[in-house]
Amino acid sequence: MDTTMTGITSTATTTRWCTVKEIATHLNIHRTSVYKWVRERNMPVSGFSGSLRFDVNAVDAWLRTNGAA
Repeated sequence: MDTTMTGITSTATTTRWCTVKEIATHLNIHRTSVYKWVRERNMPVSGFSGSLRFDVNAVDAWLRTNGAA
């Protein structure tokens, strides 16, 4: 099953890794809010070669569980 939101497409079997800018656009929030959510609200994130990457499916599931307050 494909889900498309603000141009980011991911499937249940494929992980789509996004940058801070891409996940901010996906969530319709500012980039600084992404960093704040990672730091203060434990938003799921992985680091690759010194940069942050976000699994769209994991972030969407996290939002459904934790809300976007």
